Amino acid sequence: MGLLTSLNCLYLNDNSLTGQIPSDIGLLTGVTGGLYLDDNSLSGQIPSEMGLITGLTILYLNDNSLTGQIPSEVGFLTGLTDLDLAGNSLTGQI
Repeated sequence: MGLLTSLNCLYLNDNSLTGQIPSDIGLLTGVTGGLYLDDNSLSGQIPSEMGLITGLTILYLNDNSLTGQIPSEVGFLTGLTDLDLAGNSLTGQI
């Protein structure tokens, strides 16, 4: 997926995706709009590499089975206008 350098948005929501979000999600640096992974059955932690997709304006990871802390690298996503992490089992400080 890292070769998809001209994507505006990537919609993978409302599927039956399982497993962890791969760390190479950070290779999607060309995504300049939204990343929609909501309403799946994704598990594990949010990869810190998510912070490399600095063009994101929308990130929906809600309604999965994600655990652990929100990585501090999410703070690098300074252009975010919408962030939805609801419906997971995330812990720690915001």
